[in-house]
Amino acid sequence: MNSKEPAKRKSVGAQGDAGASGKEGIPHPGSTRAEVLRGHEHWLHAVITSAPIVVFVLDRDGRFTLAEGKGLEKLGHKPGELVGRSVFEVYPNLPDIREKFRGALAGEMTSSTDRLGEHVFESHFFPLSDDDGKLSGLIGVATEVRDHTRLEESLGVERTMLRMVLQGLHVALWTTDRDLRLTSIEGDVPIFLNTAGEANLGRNLYELLRTEDPNSPIIAVHVQGLGGKSGRVESAVRDREYRIHVLPLQDDQGQIVGCAGMAIDVTERGNALEEVRRLATDLEQRVLERTAQVVTQKDELERANEQLGRAVAELIEARKRAEEASSAKSIFLTHITHELRTPLLSVIGFVDVLMKNREESLNDQDVLYLGKILANAKHLLSVINQMLDLSKIESGRMDLTISPVLLPQLVRETVEELHSLRRTGVVGLLADVPAQTAPLQADEQKLKQVLINLLGNALKFTERGSVVIRVATDEQHCPIRIEVTDTGIGIPRNKLEDIFEAFERAGVEEAGDYEGTGLGLTISRSLCRMMGYDLTVESDLGKGSTFSILLNSKDAGKEARALTEPEK
Repeated sequence: MNSKEPAKRKSVGAQGDAGASGKEGIPHPGSTRAEVLRGHEHWLHAVITSAPIVVFVLDRDGRFTLAEGKGLEKLGHKPGELVGRSVFEVYPNLPDIREKFRGALAGEMTSSTDRLGEHVFESHFFPLSDDDGKLSGLIGVATEVRDHTRLEESLGVERTMLRMVLQGLHVALWTTDRDLRLTSIEGDVPIFLNTAGEANLGRNLYELLRTEDPNSPIIAVHVQGLGGKSGRVESAVRDREYRIHVLPLQDDQGQIVGCAGMAIDVTERGNALEEVRRLATDLEQRVLERTAQVVTQKDELERANEQLGRAVAELIEARKRAEEASSAKSIFLTHITHELRTPLLSVIGFVDVLMKNREESLNDQDVLYLGKILANAKHLLSVINQMLDLSKIESGRMDLTISPVLLPQLVRETVEELHSLRRTGVVGLLADVPAQTAPLQADEQKLKQVLINLLGNALKFTERGSVVIRVATDEQHCPIRIEVTDTGIGIPRNKLEDIFEAFERAGVEEAGDYEGTGLGLTISRSLCRMMGYDLTVESDLGKGSTFSILLNSKDAGKEARALTEPEK
């Protein structure tokens, strides 16, 4: 992998509600940056998944922190598989990888080309700095150059064939730079001095032809080539007659960088020799065209790699800024919710005191007002608690306490607590839990919070029919799934994933006036995933919905313990 130069987490949710369907959003810090970031990620994802490249990031110890791209398939790796591993252990047979790595950490941009098995990759390394400007690692972009290599191999074969033809037919091909210094030559015609081949490379045509006259035929036709015009001349050199063709040699920018020449010994002319000349000219033209293709493709690849490297660096910087904005937002929410909870709890406490003494000092109108104050205060407290849970989850400060949970008992308690929420006489609240159900490794409080949210939503959006909570087990009586099914208003199919977004209440405004912040399902899915589970939904509009907690009972406890146990 050779050159040098310097280089929301989705919000989540709580007991309350989450819309079943409409949209309610609030502005938050970093929203514009997030949109820009999504645009960068979409563009970069299209490039990475369609081009044979690998984009990677190494820390100062040489360990992968990012490894993505279609090129990983060529190397026998999957996306993310290399994260945490040392590049020196993964590729111990790359001789100069340590030198390139040290160069990038010293602030240089380095590159190399390496063969990895059957594939050849060209890699560029860019220095990566932290917030204080200190070099913290490097960003790398590796591009497979299979087609370029195949082209060079094909060109090598053609050059070998050309050399054989030229040596047998007394034909010479050469190139010069703008100072008329010889840069390459093929063939055994001693047109320049008495020798041919690489012994003359770097020498000026004036010296090789032993002349100082710029108007001599061979010099003049080369000067004409430097002016952009091809030319042909016949000239005698040391008792031999040569027909000389000269073409201007251009780079990929169209700038003339020298001349390409061909000399044919025409001392002994004939029809057969004329045909050979034609074939040699055609072959020479093909070689020049293929050489130009190789140069152009290589330059384009280098420019594309540089642009991609800069784009990767900009994307990482943009992501860092977005994460900082998200962190600032979470800290703000935590502080403001704490400030709101304290006076609100005082209001609820004073109202409770007044309600206890209502018979002595309050009339019916006072009791009615206090009841409304108490209900609204408790609703506001529930919203504040949801906001606090959301900020904890986003900032990674939500703790889990994993222990064996008896699902039959937990479901029964939750159903009893929510019985008062159902519409008496028109909506039934039922529980279907096998008597023999093995304990589940989970955080009992967080799991109950999820169940309260799912059952509360189901009762809220069901005007008649039933709400049923079921626990499914496997052959060993281990719980594998918890389902909450209702016969409520349902959710549009195109909104089934939107309802898990923060502040999303998909379709609620069309179905009626339902309270809720749109945070409940966001928090519920995040809590499930923290415990190693998942939360999904199926629904038919106007017929009802089924929310399923997929427990994956054999692995869920292990994953949840891994999230809460400290590193050793």
